[in-house]
Amino acid sequence: DPAGSYTITVNGGVEEEYYTLQVIQIPADGPVFEVSQPEGLAAAGVASAEQSAPGTQTLSTQVPVYETSGLAGLDDVAFETAYLKDAGGNYLAAPDVNVRVFADPAGTFDVPAGERKTFVAEFTLPNDLVQGTYTLGLNVTVSASAPPSALNEIAPWSSRPGNASIRTVEIPVYVEVPANVPAPTAASYDEDDGRLLVTGATDPGYLAVLFVDDVATAIMVPDSFGSFNGSYTLKPRTSVYEVYLKGADYSANYSTEEVFTSSITVTLLSDSDAPVITVLSPVEGAIMDNDMGQILFEVTDVLGTVVLSDITVSLDSVDLSTGLYIDGNGRYAVDLTGGLADGAHTIVITAADNSSNTAVKTVNFTSAGQPVVTFTVINGEGATVSLAGGLKTATVTSGAVIIGISDGTYSYTITKEGYKTVSGEVTVLGDTTVPTITLEVTYDVTFTITDDDSGAPVAGATITITGPGSETTGITTLAGGTATTALTDGTYSWTASASGYTATTSQNFTVAGAPLPGLAAALTEVARIDAENYKTAHAAALALTVGTVRVADETIVNAALAAYDALTAEAKAKLTAEKSLLDSLADQIEALKIAAVTDAANFRIAHAAILAETVETLTVDDKDALFAARSAYDGLIPEAKANLTAEKTLLDALYQQMRTFGFNVSGTLALQGRTSGKLDGVTITLSDGGSVVATTVTNADGSYAFDVILMGSYTLKA
Repeated sequence: DPAGSYTITVNGGVEEEYYTLQVIQIPADGPVFEVSQPEGLAAAGVASAEQSAPGTQTLSTQVPVYETSGLAGLDDVAFETAYLKDAGGNYLAAPDVNVRVFADPAGTFDVPAGERKTFVAEFTLPNDLVQGTYTLGLNVTVSASAPPSALNEIAPWSSRPGNASIRTVEIPVYVEVPANVPAPTAASYDEDDGRLLVTGATDPGYLAVLFVDDVATAIMVPDSFGSFNGSYTLKPRTSVYEVYLKGADYSANYSTEEVFTSSITVTLLSDSDAPVITVLSPVEGAIMDNDMGQILFEVTDVLGTVVLSDITVSLDSVDLSTGLYIDGNGRYAVDLTGGLADGAHTIVITAADNSSNTAVKTVNFTSAGQPVVTFTVINGEGATVSLAGGLKTATVTSGAVIIGISDGTYSYTITKEGYKTVSGEVTVLGDTTVPTITLEVTYDVTFTITDDDSGAPVAGATITITGPGSETTGITTLAGGTATTALTDGTYSWTASASGYTATTSQNFTVAGAPLPGLAAALTEVARIDAENYKTAHAAALALTVGTVRVADETIVNAALAAYDALTAEAKAKLTAEKSLLDSLADQIEALKIAAVTDAANFRIAHAAILAETVETLTVDDKDALFAARSAYDGLIPEAKANLTAEKTLLDALYQQMRTFGFNVSGTLALQGRTSGKLDGVTITLSDGGSVVATTVTNADGSYAFDVILMGSYTLKA
């Protein structure tokens, strides 16, 4: 809004692209129908429908229903379509209606007093409606337990059985069916190595749209005679393109027909062209200053793609690709340090694209005017001198070597088999001579590192050697636990260390004109030390067994388990038996806790009678029950006894009380080894610790008796 024609211009890439946008005025929504009732009940509806092409049409309308606080509320709101009629008043088949609560699809259809709900009614209109204006009648029925009496008398509401009222809302429906868009005619195409050329004709006032892979890609506007043409570039790819045309109007409505008759397949020509390498510096045949700085070049490819990792650069057969980068201007560069020796040089550059097409570019040039550095090396015949990190190398002959390099400060190394490597730094300012260097003979020194417990070799151990002048060397043992290094004559100290082991103390050795093959050290595994320390620290817990452990041992057992958890995996692996024991002890402690409660409860049940007695109520008749309870208590586990302290105190008090009672003691005297004889008149004494407590004599049948004897232990004598 407002209606009219607009042009969208998209600037970007190589070309400008133009699109035309036609804006039309959409009819306004239908009027809102609202009826205010004296008691505040009302319903309203509004809707419109549009159709961009023949087919199913969906209509949606909102109907607000509200209640004033003076009413009791609506129990239910229902909707149904009453009719559908055209502009001439002809009735058509009424569509079904589907209703939901706005913003709450699972909402209920009641309306509480003083509240308002908006309902959304959706209709599916017949798909054969022609363009025009229609009227949809929507019945809105409300029911309540006690509606206002005036409701049934006020139009447009009318009464229905069951305290219900109904009204009909008429909703205008606008259906727009645009004219059928014609497809282009006389369309043809030509494909030239990815460039798609399209021509054809269409009715005036319509457009031709090119679709590529089902996407509208290009719009072609016909001239006054209806002819159009256009082109589109298809980028290289391995898969094919699906291409076709459709007609379109300015409202973006498309023809149903696709041309060229059916979709066509466009296959691109393969990328067979190699990349093009252009060397910017140095150029072919150039005579360069020896300190030229860098190699600079460009790589282009028409259809393919070249990435940095697919480019190699070498100078005089030395690979410089690791130093290749792209500068701020998008060019490829390799920086050179140390300059170049006087004379001829060759650069070789290769580049491959994503289609495996490879280009090679060779540039020959000459450098001149470079200073030289002279090395004099005693014992150096055949030694290799490396300057500037390997940028320049040369071999010593007749005790000396001369290397060309630009002014600057450089590191150097001199290496020779059987001799100590010499490293240093030289500053070049014009022709420079390095002070004489002497190479020293070296001898192999071999170290062997083992585990002090198993004797197994320790691989990966680090041997640190400190020699004359505090010079330090580090070497690492191989799988067999050995490591060898070459050392010159002198006295050295060394230590050995390894992951998981304690380091050795420093030891000394001397190299005196011969190899040393037998230096050795044994390392102690840290895990073994930790395991032994653990056993010592938790010896008390580890001395327990399932049969001897008590609940009172829980603290030391838990401490041992916690300490185990804090150990390394290597130390734990050496304590599998100890861990198994501790787990068993912990389980037994839990079992003892349960047994302590269970046994104590069972004891209280079994001996409830005697436990109900007091010192005042106890009688001689309770003797057996008291003794049975005391005996049962003595057989309990300590943990159960700990739960029966009050009961034990009571039993002890009852026992002391029982000892104050007098008991009748009786028995019968028999003659050993005889079946008959005189049994009466035999004196029987009852003694307590040597003191006579009572005396009696036997009857004719050998029976005897003592009266009122206190509870205790006595000796009988006849």
